Amino acid sequence: MYRGITLLILSLLVAAALYAPIQIPYDLVSVGHVAPAEEWLLMQDGSGGLLATHQNFKTGVVERVASWQFERGDLSGMEVMIPRDAAGQTRLGDTLVCMYSAVIQQQILELENQLNIKQSERQVAVTGEKPPIVQEAETRLSFAKQTLTLREKEYVAAQQLVADQVLARLEFIRIENALELARIEVKTAENALENARTGLKTESVDLNASEISALRKQLDFLRRRNAGYVIRSPFDGVVAPIREVGEVLILQKVSEYVLSIPVKSEEMAHIGDSAVVQISDPLSNQTYTARYLYKLPQTQVLGGRSVGFLQAIIQPQYPGERIALGTSAKCIIHCGSLTPRAYLKRILHFSVNKN
Repeated sequence: MYRGITLLILSLLVAAALYAPIQIPYDLVSVGHVAPAEEWLLMQDGSGGLLATHQNFKTGVVERVASWQFERGDLSGMEVMIPRDAAGQTRLGDTLVCMYSAVIQQQILELENQLNIKQSERQVAVTGEKPPIVQEAETRLSFAKQTLTLREKEYVAAQQLVADQVLARLEFIRIENALELARIEVKTAENALENARTGLKTESVDLNASEISALRKQLDFLRRRNAGYVIRSPFDGVVAPIREVGEVLILQKVSEYVLSIPVKSEEMAHIGDSAVVQISDPLSNQTYTARYLYKLPQTQVLGGRSVGFLQAIIQPQYPGERIALGTSAKCIIHCGSLTPRAYLKRILHFSVNKN
């Protein structure tokens, strides 16, 4: 009799507990993997070529792949620069790597030498030594002036002789004509010299200026092309240590972090968009709240069980705060609250499926 009463009381207590107007939190516990929101990796192969990949962990895809190939011996130099602001971050657009082509550098040097030679020739053409044609014209002018001086002296003497009636009028006219011809010769020689100077300089200087302009354009093009071998930061981020041989530079975007959590496949259906994840940083013991992002559409087998993956976003509490990366973060997924009856039913369901 007492046994029956005891069972009845227990049954009433169980029934009261199952239908009590209370809510029981339903949480899932797992270990998650923390990754930066984005990661940019630059690698160099054995031939000197560079390969850059931009991985977006929020979307799970490689957003961009870029490569730089050089002929053997062409890459003459590569400089890696890590500009940082006051917060220790590299900003979008900052120059990270400068590369220089040996072939283009040689072409630039040759053009610079040619430009220096042409500029020296221009200086000579404007103010330097006189070309032979100008020298010849100056000699003719000097000779014409000397002849004119002699003719003028003859004319002055002939005038006195005519006045004294010693020189015949016909001879005086010849001397007068010779003087006039000497003046014409001087004028002609002056014009010839001016034409020689002006014509030669204009043609020579114009040609030289065209050659200098062409060389400068070629130099500008090659310098821009050589300066084009520059790799810039694709986002605001921090530089991370390299992990293996061949890696040159790793840049990570840590304004947000992506949390990937393995969850039993049968429990994935109970994780809704409003699920909240609490993660414990194993290094600092700091607790962060992660926001639901999405569920991966595929499953994997881990430890003999089928699991899906929940992706969540962690935002640090203040700028510059760092969260430990890797697979060791304890995660608690808050899936909401259930009535005692629903909670027991779900527990029993998972126990049966597990067995």
